[in-house]
Amino acid sequence: AIMPKLKPGDLVEYVPDPNFLGLVQKAIPARRRGDPVIIKLRWCGIPPPKTESDYVDQKKLRLVKSKKEKDHWN
Repeated sequence: AIMPKLKPGDLVEYVPDPNFLGLVQKAIPARRRGDPVIIKLRWCGIPPPKTESDYVDQKKLRLVKSKKEKDHWN
């Protein structure tokens, strides 16, 4: 299995339209080489049409801030 790079709690942006941000709820490993790693997102702000959460290919997401990353101001 190909393991996900993103973890629950990570803040990500949707690469095809960077106006959309989401929080990773669940990361599903790829079953075999060539299959996509699937990420369940909960959209933040204005979500894409009529959905509060979605399953998205990991390749279409870019990490904005990791849950484990320390806040710059602390």
